[in-house]
Amino acid sequence: MSSELDALHTQIARLERDIGLQREVLRKLEQEQSLCKRRLNDALDPISRLPRELSSEIFLQTLDSIPEPGITRAPIQLLSVCNTWTDIALAIPYLWCNIHIDFPAFARTWNQKQLLPIWLERANGQPLSIWLRGFVDSNVMAILWEHAHQLKRLDIYLPTDHPHYYSEMELWTTGSPPGPLMSLETLTIRGERDLRDGRAVLPISRPHLLELFGLAPNLVDCHFKSARISPIRAPSFGGYTVLPSLRHLTIGESGKPPTGSEDDLLKYLSLPSLEVLSTPLTSSNPKDVIFFLQRSSPPLSGLALSANLSIAELVACLGQLPDLVRLELWDVGERTEEFLTAILQSSSLVPHLVDLFIQFVPGPYETLDFVPFWNGLLTVLSALRHKLRAFQLEMRSFWNPKLVPGPDVLTALEEFAMDGLKIQITLEMSVDRSQWRSHLVDLPVEAKISCDSYI
Repeated sequence: MSSELDALHTQIARLERDIGLQREVLRKLEQEQSLCKRRLNDALDPISRLPRELSSEIFLQTLDSIPEPGITRAPIQLLSVCNTWTDIALAIPYLWCNIHIDFPAFARTWNQKQLLPIWLERANGQPLSIWLRGFVDSNVMAILWEHAHQLKRLDIYLPTDHPHYYSEMELWTTGSPPGPLMSLETLTIRGERDLRDGRAVLPISRPHLLELFGLAPNLVDCHFKSARISPIRAPSFGGYTVLPSLRHLTIGESGKPPTGSEDDLLKYLSLPSLEVLSTPLTSSNPKDVIFFLQRSSPPLSGLALSANLSIAELVACLGQLPDLVRLELWDVGERTEEFLTAILQSSSLVPHLVDLFIQFVPGPYETLDFVPFWNGLLTVLSALRHKLRAFQLEMRSFWNPKLVPGPDVLTALEEFAMDGLKIQITLEMSVDRSQWRSHLVDLPVEAKISCDSYI
């Protein structure tokens, strides 16, 4: 019995060895088959037969405008097709020059942090366009500043649930700032508005911002959207930071009043090439804007202001802007007629002005008579009708039937529209539409009057 069992054990061991040998033979055969298939694919693949310049251009056309990492999206998707495609993709630095990364709040953030340096390394020294969203922390910024000399565009968005959203955002932690940002052309820092009052609450360190400006002499576009420049700590250096190439500076958002700066950034800057400026005005800084314009003498074609300034200050600003094409005055209040009259009287100072936007937010006076306002508006538009190309008026008020223009005003506006003036008047009222519908008439397609009802 014992000898029979030993024979069976011996036979099983021999079979296991034979099976192992056959498995090894099978593995080698499968590996050889895989290599043959790859060679066949390479031989048949039209990409592999193209000149490298053409195949590179094809790969570049697969990119989104703002690429996001993902195994189902280019350029990472290209790495999973075959060895040839992988080699081509890794040999094209321009495939890896743009990246959009969302940093989630939890553990997955680690994976994204590991991905960022790999992606940047593959760019192989080419100019970078980076969009960062979510829980961006000091470690992420440290990785970014290691490639400071490559940065062409930087866009940072922090949501309100970011742990440091309500504390001052420092662009770098304690220690030395990044090296020269000679390639940086566009800088955007975005926050979110406070849902209670709509104000920007993300504070940005002004000293860091001014220091960064000093490192980026070729900056062209700079935007702070739903963010404010923190007045905390005065700068440790005097004089002005000159940005000779900056053409667009926005503190606020497109289509919304300029908001966010509790401290006047302009009094620390000289921008001789500035073309478009959107900035809030606090009670302490209207004159600083005038001094800024006198100091910089920019070829400004577009200006948007929260109109907390006097008529004399508005005229002084216009006197510095002979190239102005578009003027936006936000939150003008009940001085709208005065501002319009000042613009009319200053028309010789701004001979190229063709687009005018005014946001009129009257006080909560239900008995306020708007008839003189509409008559004054018609007087100004009549005088400027052959000069202006477009006029926009936005009015927000509590319920007041006199806010709605009467038929005679609408008829006059229709005549202006027939002459080619594009008119858009938006009324926002807490009133049922049935109470104002009968006041409105159809205007030509060039003109528009609408009413957004709150109820």
